[in-house]
Amino acid sequence: MTNIDHKFLTKIAQQYYQEGKTQEKIAKKFHISRPTVSRLLSKAKEEGIVTIAIKNLAEDALVMEKDLEDRGKLREAILVSSKSDPVQNLRSVAEAAALFLDRILKDGDLVGVSWGVALREVANSLRPSRKVKIKVVPLTGGVGQTMVGIHANSIATKIAEEYGGTAYLLHAPAIVDNREIRDVIIKESRTKEILEMGKQVDVALVGIGFPNSKSTMVRTGYFSLEDIRRVKEAGGVGDICARFFDQEGGKVITALDERIIGLDLDELKSIDCVVGVMCGEDRAKAAAAAMKGGLINVLVTDTITARKILRVLKERVNASTKQ
Repeated sequence: MTNIDHKFLTKIAQQYYQEGKTQEKIAKKFHISRPTVSRLLSKAKEEGIVTIAIKNLAEDALVMEKDLEDRGKLREAILVSSKSDPVQNLRSVAEAAALFLDRILKDGDLVGVSWGVALREVANSLRPSRKVKIKVVPLTGGVGQTMVGIHANSIATKIAEEYGGTAYLLHAPAIVDNREIRDVIIKESRTKEILEMGKQVDVALVGIGFPNSKSTMVRTGYFSLEDIRRVKEAGGVGDICARFFDQEGGKVITALDERIIGLDLDELKSIDCVVGVMCGEDRAKAAAAAMKGGLINVLVTDTITARKILRVLKERVNASTKQ
């Protein structure tokens, strides 16, 4: 059993034995059936996690998860121990996100994905426990001819292949030169169909970025340094699907917005389960804002990043009480 699996059993046991939640409520919270909760509780006893009390091997992480869920109004927070190597750290976070997906996905689910390195790693970390008849769609267009592996289409295809599902591809760029070009593209029948599917997804898997000169969108030439400067001036602290938001999670409208092809933030908020996958303290403000605005309701990250996010959330509460 992996450390992540062991921690999930601990979490289930904690919810039942320490917090007094019913098996039905636990099942609903974690997107599993009540009989599955019962089996997991039995396994927790077999593994020695539950004796007279809960044997908590990841107490700090579990406490932080609960704190993030309460402060960030999350359905679930999933933390992994931070690694000193950034590549290994991201890989651990991605593996945890892959396990979460495997837990919740069921036949008939429509899954939407954004793009980026984090999501590529999630797709590569998938080890499905079963085949599931899912459909997977991109939530945004492509980002150039290079780094194809981080495109939403590539990620959607990989996830669908792993589960034996079907991928529906969006053959359009994420950003075009002007609004007129965007309007023509989104009216094309196939593009329109995929964009409409994106609005109806049951589960959205998204990366969380922030405006900076080293971002993929800048390196691929879609955003200029001037674009980034304007976003920051407008209060932008983060982005999902290249849609920028402020520290309250509200939309930041700039000239860039009307050039983007993909899901907008209001549409994202209407999705039942939005899973944000990220790590790095430089993204903490963006993650905190995404939670504040209800843009995500599940967060997968590492413990060091989580501590930074909690500090940001607490600082904002303190600042608001002083006003």
